[in-house]
Amino acid sequence: MTRHFLREMEQLTRDVMVMGGLCESAVALGVKAFLVSDHEVAKQVIDGDGEINALELRIEEEVLKILALYAPTAKDLRYVVGIFKITNDLERVGDLAVNIAERALGREGREDREGLAELGAMGEACGEMLRGALDAFVKQDRRRAEEVLRMDDQVDDLLAKTYEQQRALMESGRGDVRPGLLILSTAKYLERLADHCTNVAEDVIYMVAGDLVRHAH
Repeated sequence: MTRHFLREMEQLTRDVMVMGGLCESAVALGVKAFLVSDHEVAKQVIDGDGEINALELRIEEEVLKILALYAPTAKDLRYVVGIFKITNDLERVGDLAVNIAERALGREGREDREGLAELGAMGEACGEMLRGALDAFVKQDRRRAEEVLRMDDQVDDLLAKTYEQQRALMESGRGDVRPGLLILSTAKYLERLADHCTNVAEDVIYMVAGDLVRHAH
């Protein structure tokens, strides 16, 4: 491939990493906003979503241009197609961070509630999965990507624990329904977010080895 092609591929990779960094920040701030009921931080996450969306559009346009101009094959083609799929998952991660921030706006004060610790643990696990998936992408590291896949069970277990905990609180009458519902919906958003991190890791494996592992694990 020509030097022009290589330069455009390098720029594409940098754009994905910028988008991934914005998503990492949005997730961390969204979870923080919910846990401490910080409405200003929540609004920051919501207002920043436009930048993530704009990057997705720019990357997709570049991908289409590269496909049209250079017609890459084999591993280069897998890499370009993988980027197209990864940016879609990153955009959804950004949307879910916004959903969490919107739930933060629904919290009144910093009331204590059973389940917040588990929610914080879910947020940390999701952040680690996202960092791991992006690290696997930039290094094209299959082993790192497989580590991310294994972490998904941890998030699923925390979701199940949160659901059971909130159900028991509501049935006992010891917990108000509304805060519990906010925790449950936020936990579900984090579980979906982890699924998108898993998708990114699976796409990295496809890029590196050509193996389609989605749904296999």
